Amino acid sequence: MEARRLSALFLTLLAAALLTAACGDDENDSGGASGSSSTAASDTPAPLKAGGDFLFCTDVPYPPAESQVGSDFEGYEIDIAREVSDRIGVEAQFQKTGFDGIIGALNAKQCDGIISSMNSTDERKKEVNFVDYMEVGQSLLVPADDADEVTDLTDLGGQTVAVQTGTTLGDAIKAANEDIEGEKISLKSFPSAQDAVSALSADQVDAFFTDSPVAADYVNKQPDAFAFGGEPVDPLPVGIALRKSDTDLRDAVQDAVDAMYEDGTMKKLLDKWKVADFMLESGSSGDEDAGPEGTSTTEG
Repeated sequence: MEARRLSALFLTLLAAALLTAACGDDENDSGGASGSSSTAASDTPAPLKAGGDFLFCTDVPYPPAESQVGSDFEGYEIDIAREVSDRIGVEAQFQKTGFDGIIGALNAKQCDGIISSMNSTDERKKEVNFVDYMEVGQSLLVPADDADEVTDLTDLGGQTVAVQTGTTLGDAIKAANEDIEGEKISLKSFPSAQDAVSALSADQVDAFFTDSPVAADYVNKQPDAFAFGGEPVDPLPVGIALRKSDTDLRDAVQDAVDAMYEDGTMKKLLDKWKVADFMLESGSSGDEDAGPEGTSTTEG
């Protein structure tokens, strides 16, 4: 009888020990999973979520920087955004947004960043942070028959020049007018580059002042219709714009862009679109507080 009691007691204690061990394993497993999830989340810069999306506001069409084909987006800036997102561990998504209100959309949290050929000017840096990825000049697109007659903006006194609404390109027109003694340049704004080129084709304007890669794309595709009016002017860095409060995201994007320059990915992406001439000379992107040499400053 005593032996039977001892045997029953032994079995009870053994069962309790196994139950405790099982519970302990569950806790450790749970803690490990939670720890992994927490680590993954901590590696993803706010406001992005681990395994989530990086939503970019972009103004399309603006070829070859960005275009929309059906529901898909393409262009060298689209490729840059996808590569940056991949290195951060998220997936790039794109939202078509008019350039005139694109900074407002970012700060209203309608997207996580802007990639839209944007000059990082001092005025814009009051509202957003930038990570530079290219340096782009600005060019005059003119009818092919007028190529020899236009060498710079000051040759267009008394004529009408198109720019895209919300860009800084109109400022250059105004500055050129100060150097013109006679009749001034008339400035006409259009909501998109496509609208401006359509107006140029219809002789509603005499030239379209835009970023050099955009002008080059039209010249390359339609050499009988369009030409450059002189040489590119005012090369300025172009950056991904981010909210002032999203400093972790800005640092992560900066690291990704720098790495793309260091390992040759940036050149490969830009070569694909024939715009590698517009790589940053320093080989790395600027910083908001970097001073004159690293100052971030074109869709203009």
